[in-house]
Amino acid sequence: MRICAFLLALSGAVIATGQDYISADALRDVGLTRYWQISVPLEADQRITSAYLVEDQLYLTTNDSYAFAVHAPTGAVRWMRPVGGGNYPIPQPCHVDGKTVFATPPKVTIYDKISGDPAQEFALRFPAGTGPITDGARYFIGGLDGRYYAFPFGRDFAVWKVVTQSRVVSRPVIYGEYLFVGSTDGRVFACRSADKFRHWIRATSGPIVGDLAANERGVYVPSQDQSLYLMALDTGTPRWRVRLSGKLDEGPVVTPDVVFQFVHEDGLVAIEADPLKRGERVRWKFHEGRKALTLLDGAVLVLTRDGRLVAIDLETGQPRGAGASANGLTIPVPSADNSTVFLASADGRVFCARPVGVEPLRVEQVRLAMQSDVTQPSEEEPETSAVATTTADDTTPSDRPAVPAIGGKSKVSKSFED
Repeated sequence: MRICAFLLALSGAVIATGQDYISADALRDVGLTRYWQISVPLEADQRITSAYLVEDQLYLTTNDSYAFAVHAPTGAVRWMRPVGGGNYPIPQPCHVDGKTVFATPPKVTIYDKISGDPAQEFALRFPAGTGPITDGARYFIGGLDGRYYAFPFGRDFAVWKVVTQSRVVSRPVIYGEYLFVGSTDGRVFACRSADKFRHWIRATSGPIVGDLAANERGVYVPSQDQSLYLMALDTGTPRWRVRLSGKLDEGPVVTPDVVFQFVHEDGLVAIEADPLKRGERVRWKFHEGRKALTLLDGAVLVLTRDGRLVAIDLETGQPRGAGASANGLTIPVPSADNSTVFLASADGRVFCARPVGVEPLRVEQVRLAMQSDVTQPSEEEPETSAVATTTADDTTPSDRPAVPAIGGKSKVSKSFED
């Protein structure tokens, strides 16, 4: 019934202009302009609980275990499907071979990334503790049974598993040929993703429940021992450790020079990423800050605890102006590497802002987004301008405009009001 209602809502939608979810003048003060805004159709008892950016697609998940797929560059709503069952929270999915893979405690569900057509579903023989991640050939799921598992794509059984002796609820990360996994006993495991060959094991002094991150500098490990670690990729040796004022319950947002970590007692903390840098590693703390979203013109755009969008100077940590009220858009989706802000709300509103002066969206791009991963119009098609606004009634995928790909690395956010 929910899917029928969703299709009916889309079929009746029309292009229209409406009130901005965030004030245009206030956005301009932080260097942004509205790019697109939509409202996904929810039933009376539904609400959005989490939002994830996976490459170029946004996934909005609901309290009753449904997921909406939205093309991030255009705002085109591609599909809505049930993915959990039993009202389980839905962890972040991954993309493998043109498919979207979801894992909830009882099962794995796979859909076509573009069309949402069902591809595979099977019951798990263990309770999943994390969403899946992939190395392109297989995907991996951490278990509440103290193991993590490797599944070949298209099969319903694990080809290997590794015992951690404690629950895995922190989303693992892959960098190069290695898989890095944190567990609630405080240990980090590194193994080769192809064959589980052990690379190294290191321990922290507290449970690991926040998601790991990795880049060429190493693996970023948030621990409930009140520390964020950078561990070397090859040995696991800590390259630095930053002690903060409380337990780290979520993963960091990593940018080339600065790592942003939230901890309740400190707020948003900016940490020098370069392990060779001497002196104080904490650059600044912004107590009102809740989540770093993206970088723009020497500032980081931050969603605050009281629901404002603020530009914070990267060097000084001082706000540049009063910022803009997010008007209830309290579910942020970090997209640190492309100067794009994504925000969502429990009532189904989704908002995208990009730097002032960006080229507006075009109808042809949105239409292509509904058919494939191509978001540029063909040379034969005219580049007709389009209204870059959709409102609660403007959810028709074929009527919404687009732009060059702006998806980035996978990110996850949950509502801060829950």
